[in-house]
Amino acid sequence: MNAAKENRVSQRIPQNIPIRFSLAAANGMTPAPDRHDATVIDISATGMGISSPTPLRTGQVVLFDQEQPNWQLPPRGLVIWCLKDQDRFRAGIEFSM
Repeated sequence: MNAAKENRVSQRIPQNIPIRFSLAAANGMTPAPDRHDATVIDISATGMGISSPTPLRTGQVVLFDQEQPNWQLPPRGLVIWCLKDQDRFRAGIEFSM
């Protein structure tokens, strides 16, 4: 059996870090009032994989809570994919400015 070829530009680094985020309102910039919790599963220079109880949709803009300890990443990202994973959702987020 051949391993699947990885098409990533940046190497992923495994993580287990809690984060908080909100989903952007219709204008794509203003956060909606609800805050959501997730766990960073892996991270790279261009994005990250998360696990969350919140279902996300491809194309949604995620706004990261900048008040988190040691947060040094871009303030927002774009949901590239999301899959159901047992009682949670796994999502790929591409960083954007």
